[in-house]
Amino acid sequence: MGYTWAHGRGYSIETSGAVPGPANTVTVALPGYYKLNYGALPRDVRHNLQTTTIAELPFGRDKPWAQSGPLAQIAGGWQLNFLVSAYSGTSFTAIADNSTLNSSGFTQRADCSAKPRKLSDIHQWYDRSDFRVPAAGRFGTCGVNTLRGPGLA
Repeated sequence: MGYTWAHGRGYSIETSGAVPGPANTVTVALPGYYKLNYGALPRDVRHNLQTTTIAELPFGRDKPWAQSGPLAQIAGGWQLNFLVSAYSGTSFTAIADNSTLNSSGFTQRADCSAKPRKLSDIHQWYDRSDFRVPAAGRFGTCGVNTLRGPGLA
C-alpha cells in the first residue's frame, strides 16, 4: 500500500520530455499578468492511493481444502490479485476563444467573473456562468491551472 500527498507549483508547464517552457510566453513578460502564470503544474495530483493484495486460493496439494482429486487439479495453484488506484483530480485552466486575442499560436484564458463554483456534475464540473470571453485585445484574468477536475478510482 502506498499513499502520496504532494503539491507541485511553478511558472512552467511540463511537456513530453522536452525542456519545460513558460505557461504563456506572451503573458510571462507582462508584469500585470505574471502572477497569473504561477499555479499548479499539470501533473499535480494532491492525493494518490495505490494498494495491492495477493491471495492464494486454499485448494490443491498442501492446502486446507480439496487436496486431491479433480477439484484440486482444476482450482489448485491459483491466486487472486487485486489492485486499487484512487487519486484526486488534476488541475486545468479555464480557456476561451482566442480570436479576441488575435493570436493563433497561444491559448486564451477565460475571464473569471466570479469565484468558480463546482457543480460536481460529470458533464459540467464547474458553473459556466462564472467565466467570460475576454474583451478584444486583452488577456483573460483566470490563472493557470486554478481549477481541479474530478478524482478517479
